[in-house]
Amino acid sequence: MPYNISLPQLNGLSEKEQLAQMRNYLYQQAEVLQFALNDLESGRITTYGTPKSLQNKVDALTTFGAIKGLITNSDDILEAYYKKFAEHGTAEGWTYIKWLGGTYEMYGVFEVTPETSEKGATLYLTNAIPIKTPFKVAEDAVVTGTGEGAYWLAGGAYADEDNISIKLISDTAITEAVKVRLHVVGTYVTNTEEENGDSQSN
Repeated sequence: MPYNISLPQLNGLSEKEQLAQMRNYLYQQAEVLQFALNDLESGRITTYGTPKSLQNKVDALTTFGAIKGLITNSDDILEAYYKKFAEHGTAEGWTYIKWLGGTYEMYGVFEVTPETSEKGATLYLTNAIPIKTPFKVAEDAVVTGTGEGAYWLAGGAYADEDNISIKLISDTAITEAVKVRLHVVGTYVTNTEEENGDSQSN
């Protein structure tokens, strides 16, 4: 089958329409790439040793070229996608992406040391441990993660402006530094919201 698909034409489209075109193109790429890989894995196209025929060799080279082209085009369109619709980077130990619509996703590995660890009915629970965020975040954050060894992330993690606060639980007292892996999704505070907050407080 042919593996070529046309790059989307974005000129003259609204941002919403451009986003839809980019997404559709990436979905098409994924589908076509799967067809190409299926052709290779099924043995229809010989990719090692001596090809059965000249045509088979041409098919193999065409398929590899198409896959390379798909991946290259995918990188280009994703870069345009990010530049147009998102800010992404690393800061404060987080790898993050901020969508222009106001939502974000970030993850990171952090070493934290609790100040207190008190025993409840069965398990020990630490104090709230703040972890600085790379930008101001709203309180709607959904925080998931895992602790190191015999430590777990307790429920009730929350966002508080410049911090994600977590608690750890364990069946033993927690006194040493612990590594945690966190994944956070939520909305960030825009400049307009910050300005409105400042004006209301004055």
